[in-house]
Amino acid sequence: MNFAKRFAAVLDTGDASMILDEIKPQSWHHVLSALANLAKYTGRYKEFNDIRRNYNLKWVKPDASKNLESVLNPSLDLDSMIGKVRKMIAVLPL
Repeated sequence: MNFAKRFAAVLDTGDASMILDEIKPQSWHHVLSALANLAKYTGRYKEFNDIRRNYNLKWVKPDASKNLESVLNPSLDLDSMIGKVRKMIAVLPL
């Protein structure tokens, strides 16, 4: 809802440069989803898709394993990270 309110002007003006200037590409997914829902609700979905194509905005989903890896330890590779998670799970009470 916040992104829909904040960027509703994009649908009115057709200028998506504010998205490019203010939002990181990793967060475009949330902004585009909010605008897509707003556009569908107001009957302007075709205009939204035209704007999205003109500014080459794409839904970028972050990779969940990369996020988990960076939280645990940025120097770990995936196999050693999975090993650490297994050790943590083994310690948990059943």
